[in-house]
Amino acid sequence: MRELYDRFGRGKEKEIITGKEKSPRKQGKRKRKGSTKRNTSSQSRTVTRSYIAEQKHNIIQEELQRQLIESYGESNVVLEENYVDVKLIQPNYLGFYEVKSASYASECIKEALGQILLYTHYDEDLRTKKIYVVGQYPATEQDKTYIDFIKNNLNIEFDYLDINIE
Repeated sequence: MRELYDRFGRGKEKEIITGKEKSPRKQGKRKRKGSTKRNTSSQSRTVTRSYIAEQKHNIIQEELQRQLIESYGESNVVLEENYVDVKLIQPNYLGFYEVKSASYASECIKEALGQILLYTHYDEDLRTKKIYVVGQYPATEQDKTYIDFIKNNLNIEFDYLDINIE
């Protein structure tokens, strides 16, 4: 393990390739290109028993994308850039939308917040970042209490949006 770390680990100024030294590469973050279309068709899967994967995440994501394009224009909406489900580009801010397909808003929020905070943290654009968690079901009163709790106690500003896919 130590040999591998010495050869490929962090902080190496030179990279060794087949015994030859190569000049250091410019260290920077890799960017993942956005995509234009998601698979929304059901998939039959067999593990220990057969089931149908309904691709609800992708269906919600495409509907959100459609709605944002309708409101802001196609050139302002990016799908799956740097793993962000949907990104809205505006002159004064960037909107980061994380889609989850859980049955309750509170579950979507629990699954999405850490992930989307990481995405906004690593985004180098200096514009204000707005955070949105997106699910398929409206927030219940209990979910709204949870949302208020997070906003007040953790000082995180975000909104929950529900997208009807039925």
